[in-house]
Amino acid sequence: MEKPILLIPGASATGRDYLLDKILEEQALREVCRRLGRDNLNVKIVVKTTDRPGRPGVVEVTKKCISPEEFDQGLASGDIFAHYVLESNGSRYGYTANAFDVADADLLVADASIYQVAQLKERFSGRVHAAAVIADRAFRKHNLLLRGSENPEEVEKRLNVGDIHVALAVMMSGSGIDYRQFIDQRLAELISRLAELARQEQAVESIEQEIETIIGSKNVCQLIKDLALRPKTVADDLVVRRQEELVDDDQPFIDSALFEQGVKMIQSALNITDSVSSKEAVA
Repeated sequence: MEKPILLIPGASATGRDYLLDKILEEQALREVCRRLGRDNLNVKIVVKTTDRPGRPGVVEVTKKCISPEEFDQGLASGDIFAHYVLESNGSRYGYTANAFDVADADLLVADASIYQVAQLKERFSGRVHAAAVIADRAFRKHNLLLRGSENPEEVEKRLNVGDIHVALAVMMSGSGIDYRQFIDQRLAELISRLAELARQEQAVESIEQEIETIIGSKNVCQLIKDLALRPKTVADDLVVRRQEELVDDDQPFIDSALFEQGVKMIQSALNITDSVSSKEAVA
């Protein structure tokens, strides 16, 4: 039976990486199994491929670093798919054709970009549950400043890019949530105006240029226009992180709201193939 896939796209500094790290720890996985009534659960992380150079002294667990030439060859041969350019470093990321072929897993988890969700759902139809994680700008800024690894200009750029990712996640969810309450108001106005003019088939070049200047990406505007013209629900869940849910250093992870959200994501992903198996058995 094909393994279910959990995608966790979302904006930077919403806690996705932290969730992945913590929920795969032995104690957390035991608690997940207890909550779901399972004896065990073998979870595997799907490895991304990138042409970003490897970081000295850092062992990459979730990413495989290759040269730009190798990445080009992978794209040309079709071995690398669902690729995108990360605005913060200009590097390309994607998945190899065999990245999701993991025989000994009960569940595959991928920290996919919001740019990849539609392609992955189309390629792995019936196996994918996408739970997009969003938070307002204040929540994300708090987490970025807490890291202390970026200067104010870099923090601002990450927040702006994160605003776009939040807006796209909301647009892809069909949730009815207003993304304007989560992002910078000027950027929200530009996104809304771009979508409105695209639906009216009016010129949008000046708005596109302004958005590109703010976030440093040429591809985002096309995606916004595509969603405006052809709304598509590809984010199955929209997980909203809130300030009061920040994990306290003294609080056990399994007692946190983030852990509860992680359990729900896993349960929803496992239910996909459970449902398919039940239908096949009845048939």
